[in-house]
Amino acid sequence: MTGRDAIIKKHFDAYQAALAEKRPELVAYHELDNAVPDEAPSPEILDGLVQKALLLLIKQKLDADPSLNQRFVAATKVPLWNQLLTAARIKELARARIVRKGGRKQLRFDVADLAKTFFGKHLLADAGLVRQKVLDKEELEKLQAACAKIKLTLPETIEPTTTEMFFDEVIAEQVAAAKPKKKKSP
Repeated sequence: MTGRDAIIKKHFDAYQAALAEKRPELVAYHELDNAVPDEAPSPEILDGLVQKALLLLIKQKLDADPSLNQRFVAATKVPLWNQLLTAARIKELARARIVRKGGRKQLRFDVADLAKTFFGKHLLADAGLVRQKVLDKEELEKLQAACAKIKLTLPETIEPTTTEMFFDEVIAEQVAAAKPKKKKSP
């Protein structure tokens, strides 16, 4: 094994140790090998080039799909990776929505989208709502109190009731436009 291969293997092994889920591969060994130049002036510079290539590959994957952050352990041994993961986890949380459903008497809040995120799971656990995907008003207030501790306001969307869609043409058009169109068979 050459010096180059040993340096790449050292950093790839550190990367794999930071993963909670190893399959399917996020960054393959051959991707890292291809991203690193064949020669460098010194082993120290080659070590830095390998670290940079691995960091850029991880960033590229997380930018494409922030939910891939959940494949890593909560905190890695590499501070730069932790910063990338935190940024991806915040992006993922920002995309989550709480959907308000029902009328005044049966008002419910669907938090399934939030429960799929890394930080959302922790927020629900902090509020004592780990296993719940639909909350009532009091449970939502517990969740909002947990979010207030970290100065976070969760985005909320409102799903119109069937009656509202029937009587309000504008809402009915918006709902129809949001639904995927079915293809007609010949």
